[in-house]
Amino acid sequence: MDTENRHASDYSYSDSECGHAHSYLLPKVEDILKDLAPASIFDLGCGNGSVAAYLEEDGYEITGVDPSEDGIQQARRAYPNLDVHVGSAYDDLA
Repeated sequence: MDTENRHASDYSYSDSECGHAHSYLLPKVEDILKDLAPASIFDLGCGNGSVAAYLEEDGYEITGVDPSEDGIQQARRAYPNLDVHVGSAYDDLA
């Protein structure tokens, strides 16, 4: 990956909804989170924010980061109270 261009402006999202795979993935994620009982969650690769918003509704404090500028725009429009940022695993996320 070009470390000079860490954001993916060309990776786009058509909406802010969960995809079809979330119907079977999210119940498993919820089971794991119930066992771990975290107070907050860092969602690296949050995309359009759909999963972060879903988990926030369950009472988790969520911070999301994704390199897709379009994904973060979708998340901010659909979930204005969600804490999401453009960034990647290559950035200083502290």
